[in-house]
Amino acid sequence: MDGSVWSTAQIYYSSANNGTNCAVLVAKKWAGIKHPMGINLSVDGRAGVQVNNGQFSSYAGPVIQKNTNGHCVTSNFFEDAPNGSSSSNDEIAHVACG
Repeated sequence: MDGSVWSTAQIYYSSANNGTNCAVLVAKKWAGIKHPMGINLSVDGRAGVQVNNGQFSSYAGPVIQKNTNGHCVTSNFFEDAPNGSSSSNDEIAHVACG
């Protein structure tokens, strides 16, 4: 790895619909080039994960969970180099707790 930022994961919250969380993965290093990216969002302690995976040039997502007041959310995300030579994945766990 060369220390460059591949992408930025962002989680947003709105009070609408008894709490709504949204997550998106924004491409940085390979912005403008289609490559594998994906992000998911789950409400801690609940079944059901919202997922958006595919070949994207700008961003993966948004993925949305409603009725999140009083709960934390967790997001997992990945990105692969366009040539498939390397990949990155991470998690933002137990955040935006309402």
